[in-house]
Parts: sequence; structure tokens; C-alpha cells
Amino acid sequence: MSLPGSVGPNANITVTATDAAGNVSNPTSGKTPADADTTAPDAPVITGITGNSTDGYVVKGTAEAGSKVEIKDSTGAVIGSATADGSGNYSVDLPGSVGPNANITVTATDAAGNVSNPTSGKTPADADTTAPAAPTITNVTGNSTKGYVVTGKAEAGSTVEIKDGSGKIIGSAKADGSGNYSVTLPKGSIGANAAITATAIDAAGNVSTPTPGKTPADPKDTTVPDSPKVTDVTKNPDGGYDVGGTAEPGSTVTITDGNGNVVGSGKTDDSGHFHVTLPAGSVKPGDILNIIATDAAGNESAPSHFQIPANTFVPVTFGGSSGQYLNTLPASYAKGVNLPATGESDNTLPTVIGFSLLAFLSLLLTKLRRKKDVN
Repeated sequence: MSLPGSVGPNANITVTATDAAGNVSNPTSGKTPADADTTAPDAPVITGITGNSTDGYVVKGTAEAGSKVEIKDSTGAVIGSATADGSGNYSVDLPGSVGPNANITVTATDAAGNVSNPTSGKTPADADTTAPAAPTITNVTGNSTKGYVVTGKAEAGSTVEIKDGSGKIIGSAKADGSGNYSVTLPKGSIGANAAITATAIDAAGNVSTPTPGKTPADPKDTTVPDSPKVTDVTKNPDGGYDVGGTAEPGSTVTITDGNGNVVGSGKTDDSGHFHVTLPAGSVKPGDILNIIATDAAGNESAPSHFQIPANTFVPVTFGGSSGQYLNTLPASYAKGVNLPATGESDNTLPTVIGFSLLAFLSLLLTKLRRKKDVN
């Protein structure tokens, strides 16, 4: 018996039989069937794909509640499946053999066998755990005064760090697309003949093994300093002489007698001034001495010459309980005579003038003493 579709699905019905005499049987109950489900579920949503080719992958997302979620590779082979829970959440494990950066599709199949449209996804790239190759150092130029520049090759895009011997980073730069790098080490950050290392760090933070290097030696100084200039020679209370003058700043001045014996030496200050004491007995008045300057590189100047003054002046004192000088003279007169450093051993004019001045002062002081005695 056929019923019209208007009866509808899931409709309650009864069936009776009537014989030829018109007798009707008891009714039998029944129900029309439900219409078949032909509506496909919505395409699943992929909320995340994690993992790697070593440990495998996990695909998570949402789909129609109770639907079966299947994941296929690019060939259409099913590589994983799971059932969405009552809230529609699903989690599917995939083997590591699927590989990184692999295309996948996810579909949901409902209880009626209706299949959703596929949702595309991709497995993530494996994390980079490979250290870059050690950089090369092709050149280190510069000096300790101006700083240095380190050049070489490294992994393209990596950051090259230069460290000193203590491991302190003193410079860094990024290698270009061809792997070339150039790192500037500022002046004062490191000296000459100093050990350095270069390392490369890639985008994933992997660090290469270090490459050793060395800053170059500073160029040798071959410039001879100027000859020293003696500006004063005075006798000191110990019976020796104090020699003062100027020479190249930081140089060592050495004074020798006519036989080449060193009688005194000293170092100039930052302004080039020096003060050298000649011990008592090392020289005598009238001696002609030589003086040279030696710079930090060992370059020696041409010698200058100067003469020890002949000082016969004896300070005049008057009696008194304290023994103090009642007349005073400038220290340069009491101790000796200033001589210009002309470098000419036969120039006696300053000595003649000095002796004349001393004689005059001696006469003047004698007159003053006599006047004092008369009073």
C-alpha cells in the first residue's frame, strides 16, 4: 500500500483488515519513517597544528558535535581521525612521517554519512636547531688609537659578535645576503696584538663555534724625537745639580758626561718637562754634558750639550741666634746660573755673563755687611 508524502515523516498510523462480510479487524499501530539526513555538516575549523617531524603532530579544532573528523594528506590518504565531542571540539594525532610544511585537509562526516567540505591546513616547519657554520675572519685592520674593523664571511642574515679575551662583546653586525660582515671595534675597546673571537648567531638563536683572531700590532714608531732643551742648571743643597728642561712628552732623558757615563736620567711629564738630579761628585763645574731623549718606541734624539756652571758664590750671613739670612737672593743666584741649551759646546758667553753677575753681587753684599758692622 502506498501513502502520499503528505503523511510526513515520523507520523503515527494504524492498519486494519476488513473481510468480504464486512468484518473489521483490530487496528495495528505503526509510524512513518523519518526522512533521510542529506544535509552535510559545516566544514571543520582548524584552531592549531603543533609538533614536529620527530615527535609527530596534533591537529585541533571544532566540528559538528558527534561528527567524525578525518585528516588526509595531499594524496587523499587518511592519516588521522577522531570524533568531535558534545561541544564540537576535536583533537587528531598525526605521525611525524607526515613531515614539516605538509599540506593536509580536514573533513567532518555526520551520522547520516554526509561529508563536509574540506578545510585546508599545513604542518609547521621543524624548529631550527642547527648551529651556523663558524664565521671566517678575513681581515682585522686599524690600530689602538683609532679602533679596528673586523671583516669576513658568515651565514647570510646571521648576527656576528666579536668578543675580547675575557668574553666581553666589543662589537657586532649582521651578515648581508651574501654572508659578508664588517664589525667596528671602537677605540679604547681593545688594544693591539689582542686575542678576539667571532661567532655567528642565526635567526633561531643557534650559536656557531667561535673563530679566533687577533688585532694587529700598532705600526712601529720610527720618528726620532727632537733633541732635549736644557732650560736651567742649579746646584742643590746636597752638593749635586738639578737639571731642568723640555723634551718629547713621555720620553726618557739621559745625561752623560764626556766619557759617555750616565750621570742622570728621568722621564718627561705629559707637558714635556723634565727634572733630573745629578748626584754630588758625579760632575764638577765646567763639565760639558750630553743629553738625549728616547721615546717609547726606542728612538733616540740627537744629543744636546750643556755646561755645568762654575759657581764660587758663598751666601753672606750676619750673626744672629737663629742663623737666618738677613739678605736674600733669588734661588737661581744662590744655587747656580741658568744656561740656554744651544747645543754649542764652545759657547762661553753665558758663563762669562754669569761670573760677572756673581762678582757684582758679591761686592754689593760685602759693602752691605761692612755698613752693618759700622752701625
